[in-house]
Amino acid sequence: MVHVAIVGLGTIGGSLGLALQSAQARGEVKGEGLRITGYDEDARVLREARQRGVVQHSTDSLEEAVADADLVVVAAPARAVGATLQSLAPLLPAGCVVTDTASSKAQVLRWAAQYLPPEVHFVGGHPIFAPQHELDWSAGVRGATAELFQDAIYCLIPSENASERAINTVSGMVRLIGASPYFLDAAEHDGLLAGISHVPHLVAAVLLETIASSPSWRELKLLADPSFRHFSWPVSFPAAEVHDACLTNRQAVLSWLDRVIASLQGLRASIADETATADEILEMFERARAARRDWVERRDEREGEAGSATMPEIEGMGEQIMHMFVPRFFRRRPEREE
Repeated sequence: MVHVAIVGLGTIGGSLGLALQSAQARGEVKGEGLRITGYDEDARVLREARQRGVVQHSTDSLEEAVADADLVVVAAPARAVGATLQSLAPLLPAGCVVTDTASSKAQVLRWAAQYLPPEVHFVGGHPIFAPQHELDWSAGVRGATAELFQDAIYCLIPSENASERAINTVSGMVRLIGASPYFLDAAEHDGLLAGISHVPHLVAAVLLETIASSPSWRELKLLADPSFRHFSWPVSFPAAEVHDACLTNRQAVLSWLDRVIASLQGLRASIADETATADEILEMFERARAARRDWVERRDEREGEAGSATMPEIEGMGEQIMHMFVPRFFRRRPEREE
């Protein structure tokens, strides 16, 4: 029996439990099947997880959750990952594979190297969900869905000592839940995510706070159109996630903020200059519109492309699913050279 422990049963952890159970129900997990255990320190979350059946077993004991675990997934905000890894370290069985779902990776990998014993292999992870999944993140485990990972790009950042078996284990799980593995290093991941996710969340929050603090907020709410709903949606994302991403990815976030501030200052100067034409503003909108069109086309085409150029040599999809997770199911392959 393959034992998967999910530490943290919010929207992502709960969805992972449901997705793995769904794959098992479809007969995609061979061998002895999966045993999925969920842990959360919040009693209310555990109760809701049991009611929804997001995992097969749940417990408020971290030791019980990871006992004999083959794979441990830490589904927690970035700053909580360090303390969680520290707590997990003496409890993990030798040969266990550990991964996470946090949106910043360099600091998480430093924590993994600091806290985890050498016989435990860490592969950092971060799912990038498809655009159609506009979830209410405040719903927590009540918002969990088995389809959340479908068509997602799942960033994987192996630690320096991660074995090939560990990488195969996590990438196999990613495929099993319907996502595409995408390998990159921690610094590249953090720089890209600061620009495409962390700073946009901050900009949306600042703009919404500015508007809501106006004495005309009552009237402004009545006049808000669909564009207001779209630009304000990032504010529904868990504040702890954005907060932790900023503090664990500080330099990349500051760099992107400086670029945005410089662009806004340039735009303000263009609008303030009464002798200027409107060409600069129109050109800015055209560039932005072209960038968005390019993004939409790329997202439509990316299925089958994501990670294809950066994938290490791993077993084929059928073999990965058949040999999922447990070392005894694997056809042993040489460890990667350190």
